[in-house]
This record gives sequence, C-alpha cells and structure tokens, in this order.
Amino acid sequence: MIEDYETRLKSVRALIDAADDQITEGQGIEFSNAQDLTNEVVRRGMEKLNQKS
Repeated sequence: MIEDYETRLKSVRALIDAADDQITEGQGIEFSNAQDLTNEVVRRGMEKLNQKS
C-alpha cells in the first residue's frame, strides 16, 4: 500500500514539475477572474465528455 502511494506521489510530482516548466517557458494560461477559470474548466470537461460519446 505504501509502495503504491509512493509511486503515485512520484507521478504527481513529475506532472507538477512539467507544469512548472511550461509556466516558466511562458505556456501558462492567465485568467482575469475566477469565473473565466471556471468557464475554461467546464468547457474542457464538456469537450472530453463529447469525445467519449
């Protein structure tokens, strides 16, 4: 159980490092307010749902 947790934690840390690198390279997305962020998250979720159908 601890090994599984450590493996997943290592994967999450790698994803965070990759995201940090993207932000450093200027590939981040900036939102002017919380509603814009929410709208983007919902839009991406809807796209994924539509791809599965």
